[in-house]
Amino acid sequence: KADDLIDSSNGANDVPAGPDATLPLISVKEVGFSVSNGWLHYAVILHNNSDDTAVYLPQFRVTSRNASGDLLGVETMVLSGIYPNQDVVWASQAGEASEIPASVDIDIVEPESYNLMPPGNMEYPDLIPLEVQGATVKKGTFPTLIGEVYNPNKYDISMAAIVVVFRDKDGKLMAGCDGYCDGVKAGTKTPFEINLYSELMGETYEVYAMPW
Repeated sequence: KADDLIDSSNGANDVPAGPDATLPLISVKEVGFSVSNGWLHYAVILHNNSDDTAVYLPQFRVTSRNASGDLLGVETMVLSGIYPNQDVVWASQAGEASEIPASVDIDIVEPESYNLMPPGNMEYPDLIPLEVQGATVKKGTFPTLIGEVYNPNKYDISMAAIVVVFRDKDGKLMAGCDGYCDGVKAGTKTPFEINLYSELMGETYEVYAMPW
């Protein structure tokens, strides 16, 4: 609702899934956004609907508009990959925001044929999702999130992206923050600490990790 956007500086656009026969390769499950100190922040959950096709370097476009439909800003994001029947959760900043958008839409950029491959051909083949353990928010003037990334795979991962997303009291996706940690060794836990924006923090939070 527009009133909610004005009062809380955040909002969400949920994208319902269509019938199985019409599902795209990658679908958008949830989108949330928030404006803080003149900057637009967003969070998105994507899903790969294929049973056997991974997407290397998937791209999506973040488009914000005002209540009249006028374009406020656009940015394209490239992720490392998305595996069959898996979600990818991402959150970041999407440029300056002179006003609170009425909507923020996520559009998947159609992948090229060379970006489509069996999961065994990916940079990290047949990836078992990374796990975030012991995630804790350290509150204060400059809040941070600490925790550990567990790598259940049999190979090392040179870098992992850490993504934290926030939800309001009704469970609606708001926005989030991202950070990174290096040297995620096979079968071990790697500690991390990332910076948070206190203005974005909601009632609850979820933390995810992916190869980068």
